[in-house]
Amino acid sequence: MSASRVIFFDGVDGAGKTTRANLIRNSQNHIIRYFRSTCQIDSKFANRPVNLEESLKHDWRILYDFITQTYDEYTDPFIFVDRGFISSFVYSKIFRKVDLSRYLIQYTKLFKPFSEFWLFFREDESQMSPSEVNINQLYHKVDAFLDEHSCVIKRFSKTSDWNFITNSFLNLDEEIHLGHFDSGMYDVQLGNFILENELKDGFIISDLDGVLLDVSKTPIQINQTNLELIKSQKKPVLIVTGRPELTIDWKQRIQNLIGQHTHFILNNRNLGMSSRILKEFCISRLRQRGLKFKYYEDRSDVFHHIFPPASNEKVGDPPIYEFNNWMC
Repeated sequence: MSASRVIFFDGVDGAGKTTRANLIRNSQNHIIRYFRSTCQIDSKFANRPVNLEESLKHDWRILYDFITQTYDEYTDPFIFVDRGFISSFVYSKIFRKVDLSRYLIQYTKLFKPFSEFWLFFREDESQMSPSEVNINQLYHKVDAFLDEHSCVIKRFSKTSDWNFITNSFLNLDEEIHLGHFDSGMYDVQLGNFILENELKDGFIISDLDGVLLDVSKTPIQINQTNLELIKSQKKPVLIVTGRPELTIDWKQRIQNLIGQHTHFILNNRNLGMSSRILKEFCISRLRQRGLKFKYYEDRSDVFHHIFPPASNEKVGDPPIYEFNNWMC
């Protein structure tokens, strides 16, 4: 096995690890296999407690043997391992004062050729228990260890105001290479949009949240100003959204409000779940075809990522919608 097909999810409790895994699992149309070992803290088998250190010595080697002997990287899905040998190492050291570094080193060598390590941290240490702080800090040391061993690492953080952030999924070429981004499926969707519409006079690309929907309000409201602006141009609309799913009712409502053909591309075949990556891919493909379009985006950082400014152009913090009139 040469491709990175096993993804270990590890990190301190409350950092969004399982929530993130479930979000991806529910949006990937069954290309994910989810594995969670039952040999964790307070686990029992045959009514006897499971010794975590003993399970680390044997169970993860058995998983390695099974994967390497049965897995087909060209046809089988990603395997998400929700807490693996890294967690066994961290929790043993924090709670039982047992140093299992030698196992961490050996298992890293075994799994590294075909695995990735997604690490979840919390920045809100003032709101954490002393043991959670120690666990969080030890995961940072594990991060450095994995980095020294040239492992594929993706990092996530929960901020003090409970926002979920990551800067690890912003390289489109890398995400396609690693298999995180299903470029073939998105190519088909873009092709369908082109076939279904007469685009010689151009079309509109819009984000859903922030351009058409005002997500700062509860409940979410339609942004009537932008809606009327888009409607007035009477062109087909391609909505590229960071949402992994959208109900049929919402799709139909937006379609009716815009009043012209609307095609949705959802962020549901992208393991990193970065809408910036999805927008970059779609716009790159459409520009390659020489198609003319207007792009509506409410975030200047996303816009400048997709359309880098000239070296002598100052990138400031412009008012929202300043870039709405950009034309390819």
